[in-house]
Amino acid sequence: MGFAVLDGNGTLADWGVKNIKGNKNRASLSRIEQLIAANQPNILVLEDALAKGSFRSPRVRKLYQSIMDMAKSRGVRVKAYSRGQFLSILLPDGERTKQAAAELAAKRFPDQLATQLPPKRKPWQAENYQMAAFVAVALALATQMTDVKKGAN
Repeated sequence: MGFAVLDGNGTLADWGVKNIKGNKNRASLSRIEQLIAANQPNILVLEDALAKGSFRSPRVRKLYQSIMDMAKSRGVRVKAYSRGQFLSILLPDGERTKQAAAELAAKRFPDQLATQLPPKRKPWQAENYQMAAFVAVALALATQMTDVKKGAN
C-alpha cells in the first residue's frame, strides 16, 4: 500500500509503502485510519478502482469502498481518479505511464524522492516495490494541479 502526505504548503511531509499481511482489507483499513488520525488530512486521494478499465480485483474494489466510507465518516473529503485521468492531468503532452509520473514526482520532490526513483522496468520484470509510493505522490500532485486550476477560474 503506497501513501503520500502533503502538508498545506504542498510539501511532501511523509511517504512510503506499507507491507500488509494477513487479512489485507482489515489491515489496510486500519493502517489508513492510523494515517488519517496522525495527519488529519483535508482530502484523501485514491486511484478509482471502480473506473472503467480498472483491473482491480473484487477484494480491492471492496477495500477502496471501505476506505472511502471510513474517510467520509471522519469528515475527510475523498477524490478518486482513474489511472488515465491522473496521468492525463500530470502529463498532458507527454508519455502517460506510471514511470513518467514517478519521474515527475521525483523532479517535484528531489530531496525526498530522486534517489528512490524506481528504474524503468523491462516488460518481463515485476513492478518495483517503491512504485506504489510514487503513484501515491502522483495522485496528490494531480489533485494539487486540479485544485489550482479550479482556483484560477
